[in-house]
Amino acid sequence: MTAALLLVCGRADRVSEWVLKVVGGVLVVAGIALLGLKVRLLIAAGWVALLTLAGFTAVALGIGHALGGPDREDRTALAVSCATRHVGIAMLAASAVPNPRTVAFVLAYLLSAAVVTLPYLKWRARPASVGAACPGG
Repeated sequence: MTAALLLVCGRADRVSEWVLKVVGGVLVVAGIALLGLKVRLLIAAGWVALLTLAGFTAVALGIGHALGGPDREDRTALAVSCATRHVGIAMLAASAVPNPRTVAFVLAYLLSAAVVTLPYLKWRARPASVGAACPGG
C-alpha cells in the first residue's frame, strides 16, 4: 500500500468519527426534545407496551446475530439492521396518520430499540477496529 492510501484512510477515519459524533449528538438532542414534548403519552402507553417493544427488538437482534454468518462485522450489522428495521415503517405511519398517539408509539419504539441495541453494540465493539480497506488496522 502506498503512503497516499495510508494518509487518505487516516483522514477518512478521523472525518467519519467526527461525523458520527455530530450525528449522534443531534439524534440525542432531538430524542430528548421529543421525549420532553411527548412524555405524557409515553407514560400513558405503559410499561407493558414498552417492555413488549423491547422484547421484540431483543428477539430481532438475536435472530440477526445468529444468522449473521462467521464475519464479526456482518453479524453485528445484520443484528442491528434486524432490530431497527421497522423505524421507517413507523415513521411512515406517523406521517400518514398525524395523531399524537402515533408519535408516542414511534417514540416508544425508538426508545426501546435504543435501550436494547446500545448495550449490544458496546458488547460487540472492538477496541481499535479499522476498516478492511485501510492497511495496518
